[in-house]
Amino acid sequence: MKASETRRKAREFLKTLSGKYQLFIVSIVLAILTVSISYRQTIFTTSHGTEFSITESVPSIIGILSALFLASASYAVLDVIRFKRNHVEVGDNMIVFSNELFGKYVLTAILKWLLLFLWSLIAGVGIFIFTIGVTYAAVDDSAAGWIIVIIGLIAMMAGFVLAIMKNYSYCMTTYILYDDVQNGTYEGPRSVIDKSTKLMKGNRWRFFCLQFSFIGWYILTGITCGLLYFYTLPYITTANLFFYEDLLENAE
Repeated sequence: MKASETRRKAREFLKTLSGKYQLFIVSIVLAILTVSISYRQTIFTTSHGTEFSITESVPSIIGILSALFLASASYAVLDVIRFKRNHVEVGDNMIVFSNELFGKYVLTAILKWLLLFLWSLIAGVGIFIFTIGVTYAAVDDSAAGWIIVIIGLIAMMAGFVLAIMKNYSYCMTTYILYDDVQNGTYEGPRSVIDKSTKLMKGNRWRFFCLQFSFIGWYILTGITCGLLYFYTLPYITTANLFFYEDLLENAE
């Protein structure tokens, strides 16, 4: 299914989804807060050359909460897409906090973050080697410094590419976790991540194209200080869910 078809399905689905704003309101408010606080910190840093030491971690904390509530909203919408229910409501924001899901979600998220961090270390090593090479080349006119620079640059670029590819490989873990728990097939966070990797094999470019097709909406959301999240968050989330359903159908 092409990106345009996925977006069309998402728009048509949301037109008839009862309770969508009540469902996404918590995630939307938290997302707007994250953008607003980040903007404020950026302005303060530009003006004073330093940041609020107490509040600098607030966007990250709010971002984690937003991810939790957005996961709940995604699960509720997924049930409607599958005709397991015909509406959503504000109470569905608590789905991920249920006893059967919360611990598993946290463990999976931590493992996913850890794996992505480890993959990103390759780029970090590349940056370190690149810096050493530049420093060496600045004090020594020999070719050795530039060879180190090239090696560092290659490692850095390879690390960035690998990290991005792995991020796309793991991007369906949230949805797969829900299905595994619902179907009684949950075997641990590593199994969930492995299933996502297998499902996304050969489909990472398609998902990239879908995400890139929203670039205009991302820009407009930033320009409006996040206020456009009232439209874009349900829209993009639903499109991602239809993409996931298409992956499952093609995998059968």
